Order: sequence, then structure tokens, then C-alpha cells
Amino acid sequence: MDLSFNEVRYSPDGKRLVCNSCYSKMQKSKQEDEEMARAGSVMRKEPNPNAIDVLCAHCNYRFLYRKELKPICPYCGRASLKKYDELTADKIIDEADKMR
Repeated sequence: MDLSFNEVRYSPDGKRLVCNSCYSKMQKSKQEDEEMARAGSVMRKEPNPNAIDVLCAHCNYRFLYRKELKPICPYCGRASLKKYDELTADKIIDEADKMR
């Protein structure tokens, strides 16, 4: 299928030529992704009474998990979690001293 120069555009990444129809679909998908990301960031800012803010002691990944779920780190898969609110400089220093 031969397309004229007016019927194609560069893809959003600038590496490929795509037809105008495909370009429109890519733009729509990109906008939907951005809207979902904005909605996700808004949802994370609102406190959830069923969520606990934790930090993985193994990989230091901080995340929220719901109380009814099994508490494992989604990043490394380990269960060595600590409540983030309970972590203070004094407690961290005390734990480091115990490890020596």
C-alpha cells in the first residue's frame, strides 16, 4: 500500500513513519496512559484506611499494601517489611549497632 507524504507522520518517538490513522491511535493511547497516571498519583495521595505504608528491609522499596493481602515486597519478593512510620533515625542506628 503506497501512501502519499501527506498521509504519514513520524511516530511519537520519532523513529518510525506511521500512517495518520495509526498516529491518531497512538496519541489517543498516550493520552489515556497519562490520564491513568494522573489518576493514580491522585489516588496515592489520598489516605487509604486499609493500606499500610511499609519499607522492605532487603531492597529499601517503599510501598503501600492492604491489610488483607499477604505482605511481600512486589519488587524483590521478600517478606522482610517494616512499617515506614515506625522507622526513625534512632531505631535504624540501634539496629545497625546490633548487626555489628
